[in-house]
Amino acid sequence: MKKLLIALSIGGCALLLVAGGLYWMLRAPVPSEGDVVGLYTGSKDGYFDQVEIMPDHRFIQTLKKPSGETITIEGTWTLKNRGLLLGDYSFFIDTDTDKALIEPRSSSSFPFTVFPDSLIYDWGSSYYKLTKP
Repeated sequence: MKKLLIALSIGGCALLLVAGGLYWMLRAPVPSEGDVVGLYTGSKDGYFDQVEIMPDHRFIQTLKKPSGETITIEGTWTLKNRGLLLGDYSFFIDTDTDKALIEPRSSSSFPFTVFPDSLIYDWGSSYYKLTKP
């Protein structure tokens, strides 16, 4: 009986944490374009990614590869609710293996979800996060 009560209490705590997280996401204000503007950075497997979101709906991505080569890409962005689409963004992670690609792939419309001070691309089995420094 004691083990059952402990299990129920742990399960209840976990449920409260999940419900609290969902409540926060649903209650958090939808970001404005001004909230999204800024410099974001991220890294994985030797790649260093820097994205500057500008108020005029342009962005500049500077992607430094493990070899030291730097790629600079310019594109445009669109915000809809919590979704930020970056046109011509170069992504360097293979979402099947969660490992870095040899060469990044450009996307005509790359989707990030906007959170306070971060952008997250989630593909189910993992995610990639850019944060404001």
